Amino acid sequence: MPEYRSKLEELTAKLLKDAGLPFKYEHGSIEYRSKVRGGICGSCGDKETYRRRRYLPDFTLRDGRIVEAKGKLTSSERTKFL
Repeated sequence: MPEYRSKLEELTAKLLKDAGLPFKYEHGSIEYRSKVRGGICGSCGDKETYRRRRYLPDFTLRDGRIVEAKGKLTSSERTKFL
């Protein structure tokens, strides 16, 4: 059994197992973009610039659905999910 980063992740894993839902823990990452406030593109001068980021989901189910174990949903986390 893998080590989890929190008791909530441990509980989530147990619930998924008890429900018979196979999953992978922290498997694969998702690339997304976030807007850079006040950023200006160095090559074209565009004021809408973005930074590439990577997101590591907590649990990935066999059918591709993602399950996150979050105690507090912060503004930055909400932006990431959107």
